[in-house]
Amino acid sequence: GPNSASLSVECLCNHLTSFGGSVFVAPNPIDFDVVLLELGRLDQTGNVAVLSTILVFLLLYAVIAVFAWRADRRDKRKVMENPLSENGMGSTVQYEMTVFTGVWRNSGTTANVAIVIHGSEATSEPVVLSPNMSPSRIALASGNADQFVISMASPLGSIEYLNVLHDNTGPSPAWFLNKIIIKDTQNDQQWIFMCNDWIAIDKGSGRINRIILPTSPEEMKTF
Repeated sequence: GPNSASLSVECLCNHLTSFGGSVFVAPNPIDFDVVLLELGRLDQTGNVAVLSTILVFLLLYAVIAVFAWRADRRDKRKVMENPLSENGMGSTVQYEMTVFTGVWRNSGTTANVAIVIHGSEATSEPVVLSPNMSPSRIALASGNADQFVISMASPLGSIEYLNVLHDNTGPSPAWFLNKIIIKDTQNDQQWIFMCNDWIAIDKGSGRINRIILPTSPEEMKTF
């Protein structure tokens, strides 16, 4: 610019958009020869305490990593697709139903659960779910996300509501149902049925037969 001098430069620009910059900090290389040399004279440098602290933290990290790995394996066992459920011969329409049980202790149920899907064009037969229906795991247990594939002879149309009930059997029949998601595999349409309540005689509303309406996108924001 016109105000530039021998010791300063005036810069002018008519480009009014924002500019950004960053600073790159070069990595500090590790000289392993120096590291090995220092390890050989720890008694002279007095860095034994520092090394011990680092080793303790590394050991603690390894222990936490093992516990996290085992927890991930348990979580994967709680999310599993169950064998195909057939409702009659010649079934051509399939629905995926995922049942989410509460994560708190004793949220699962030992009772046999029945779910009837009411659509605008048809009503399903009762879909019966049992804790022992899968040979590899217990269904409807605390924290589970149990997925079932249901085959039907004709489409249900738009799903209007679910009738969820159980027979109150077993040593711990009370069931905390979080939600149920049903997906029409033909057109990828999905319905979410939020419950967030107990289906039990001695807890919540005291009912073991519930009618659950689909949850709208606006209502989902409140959960």
